[in-house]
Amino acid sequence: MAKLNFRSNKDRELPAWGNLRRQVHIRSNGSCEFCGKPLGFSQYFETHHRWYPNIDSEKNLMVVHRACHKVIHFGGKISAIKGSLASSGDTGVGATKQWKLFLDNKP
Repeated sequence: MAKLNFRSNKDRELPAWGNLRRQVHIRSNGSCEFCGKPLGFSQYFETHHRWYPNIDSEKNLMVVHRACHKVIHFGGKISAIKGSLASSGDTGVGATKQWKLFLDNKP
């Protein structure tokens, strides 16, 4: 299998990136994986890299609202559902214990 390491916009045009992004979106079950709120019918969700490894996988990506993505990178406040990653103190960056528990509880 080829390494999946998507760094440039050109890389993100590859079908493999679309497939990986789709898998992460399916895992999210229609909710922001940071604040826990529904994504709704909005086109305004993004795929966030929690860290940049040598190979991209579902384990280092999460689906987030555009506003949550900005908070992760630049700080600020959001309203989050109780029990969500954001409400548990997770920063959205790195392989934290909250992220591991979150992934372990996904089907």
